[in-house]
Amino acid sequence: AFIRYHRGITHSLAALPLLALAGALVGRALGGPRWFKPLFILGVAVLLSHLLLDLATSYGTQLLSPFSKRRYALDWIFIIDPYFTALLVAGAITALAWPLWGPRIGAWCMAAAAVYLLVCASYHHQALDLARRIFPDVKPGGQTVAALPQPFSSRRWQLIGAGPAEVQQAFVQLPFEAAMGRGSLEGKASVAPVTPNQACPTP
Repeated sequence: AFIRYHRGITHSLAALPLLALAGALVGRALGGPRWFKPLFILGVAVLLSHLLLDLATSYGTQLLSPFSKRRYALDWIFIIDPYFTALLVAGAITALAWPLWGPRIGAWCMAAAAVYLLVCASYHHQALDLARRIFPDVKPGGQTVAALPQPFSSRRWQLIGAGPAEVQQAFVQLPFEAAMGRGSLEGKASVAPVTPNQACPTP
């Protein structure tokens, strides 16, 4: 049940201002009216950044809940990426623990996390291009391809081609020579048949 409902309505655009408002009202009750506006703005910024980071993962988030149950995902990083998380945590702890020089180190950690995220986005683009080449769509619109990041490595990707009768998958390590126009795509992808009651996964 947790997996099914996680990142549901509490991680949606509709709930964002309501949660920020709740936090600001608590701050107003504890610290007075002057705390309401800054806490509301801070809450919106924090929650919005949280949604954007969830969107970058392969698990995604239900941005339009409760109006839609669709999960939106960019598939740039794994559900929990230890390297990306470590950079964010290190930056936050350093900035809070050492007021004099900590914020500068924290800013460098945030910049490194942003660069890491962009590198993963580039790898996803390469992996998706490989998926389209490994699983050619024989019938236009009849096959869906996806590239999913794997844990503990930003370079290892699972490629999926989902058609009406079968689901194919392959694993690649990037950068891949064939993705850069060198070499050829060799080897066979594993194929799993789809039963009539089995729905094909969509990216």
